[in-house]
Amino acid sequence: MAHPWLSSANKSPHADARRARFNSPAPGEAIIFPGVSVDSRPETRHSRPSKFLAMAGIGTLYLATALSVATVIYPLDDEAVFANPAYNLITSGHFGTNIIEHYNTLPGIETRTYWFQPLFSLLLAGWLQVLPVDLFSQRLLSVAWGSVALAAWFVLCARLAGSAWCATIAVFALTFDYVFLSAAGSGRMDMMNAALSWLGLALYLQYRDISLPRAVFLACSACALNALTHPLGAILGAVNLLLIVALLDIPRLQPRLLLSAAPPFVLVGSAWAAYIVQSPADFASQFLGNVHLTSLTGDTPRLSGLSNPPYALWRIAYNTVQDIYGPVDTALSAVSAKLLIPLAYLVAIAIAVSYPALRVHLLTRLLLLLCLIDFTLLALLNIRAKINYYIHVLPLFTILTVVVACRSHLLSRAVRCTAIACCAGVLLLNGARFAHSVHYNAYQTNYLPVQRVLRAVIPSDATVFAQSEWAFALGFARTRHDSLLGFRSGTRLHYLVVDRKQQYNMDIYSQAVPGFRQYSQTLLTDEYELVHQDSLVRIFRLRHHPFTARLMAQ
Repeated sequence: MAHPWLSSANKSPHADARRARFNSPAPGEAIIFPGVSVDSRPETRHSRPSKFLAMAGIGTLYLATALSVATVIYPLDDEAVFANPAYNLITSGHFGTNIIEHYNTLPGIETRTYWFQPLFSLLLAGWLQVLPVDLFSQRLLSVAWGSVALAAWFVLCARLAGSAWCATIAVFALTFDYVFLSAAGSGRMDMMNAALSWLGLALYLQYRDISLPRAVFLACSACALNALTHPLGAILGAVNLLLIVALLDIPRLQPRLLLSAAPPFVLVGSAWAAYIVQSPADFASQFLGNVHLTSLTGDTPRLSGLSNPPYALWRIAYNTVQDIYGPVDTALSAVSAKLLIPLAYLVAIAIAVSYPALRVHLLTRLLLLLCLIDFTLLALLNIRAKINYYIHVLPLFTILTVVVACRSHLLSRAVRCTAIACCAGVLLLNGARFAHSVHYNAYQTNYLPVQRVLRAVIPSDATVFAQSEWAFALGFARTRHDSLLGFRSGTRLHYLVVDRKQQYNMDIYSQAVPGFRQYSQTLLTDEYELVHQDSLVRIFRLRHHPFTARLMAQ
């Protein structure tokens, strides 16, 4: 008996003609039953060249857009932090993180990095053995994982929609999706994390009809690797995989499939355990400390959404609008045109839910469930909602909007035009955001001028208080990220860099951290002297220090 979620037709003999027409499969589209291929459309010899040609064109377009974004994004502090262990492994033979001041909350971090999963930085270390050790090379790794993500989504859409052209349009939309390109152009692990999540789903769908044990093994291999990349994507990927298995193959599941699922987790877990046993106490302190970490201003822990789900959902929705599509200032009646993108998503969701012709379609149902589940889990598991994490959710809405438009021929003319307009609007607005980012070029406008000043003013052997992204300009060995500027550690370095982000942090901490306002004023007037100032940065030099005396003598 077919699982009710998988039946593409209402079996009731009393269904009216309109409902029967809505629920009938399109030509070449099979009714889905457990254990039967979800893609029943035959591929002709004439369709293959056009499909490959289209995919080759989209692949080339993706490389052009992703590489463009990778060259213009302003460096993130996390990029340097996650590159730090890789750099140390290459140059010093240890996997420590020594660029950040952790105020004794992450013991042992200088020699072993346990506070985040190691796979991305380990892979980056190997990557930088081949390519130059710089920011762009690091971002190329994310660009490569973006191509894996695109391939995964092509397989997912083609297998579940039964249409290579629908899959092609969906992947085309991702090549201009602002959130997708931002992750692909960033040197963080988020794109790798999302790509492994989606790769597990694609591998399962691709091989489930050939060999279910093989499909389980390959999908679980991607999940196991993801568990060593980042916990958020690992959890979402595992939940999404279980959802697909529940929709398609519950009657086929047998205990012996555990023999296919277990080996990847045992192998990956053993490798991680071998690293953990080198210092179990440091692992417990670092990893659990990062999970429960609050900001210096006393912000809520990342897992606090579990204790108040309604607030967590409201906050993630608000942050999504403000951080990705804002700013929105109702008092000033200032609303960004980017806000039309989430409005188009909402209209597409409403159409997909309201019309049986779409609602009974397996891919549409799956995307609706993924959007709901992943958005909810993101809110519950990380209420602080860093912009980087939206890669796991927002591209799903883009793909859903495309799928609704592709199947809009089953709807009335007015609804069909609305669905197509939503899809076109998302594509155009994301394309405009991409063009604006490339034109503005924050890297060349805001980062390179400061980099030139830092290298000209600060001697090559001086140590520096600076935001961690300046390690790419100054070097990892002599850069220290401490937004409190030695307030808690008592450390004094030769130079101190106050850029716009550091100034923002100082303003926040002056209000939230008792005693910091007076400390920072005394520090910058009595202990340090201003040696350079422009619209982007101020540079201070430590007074009354042998290093400073030597510079003055020269």
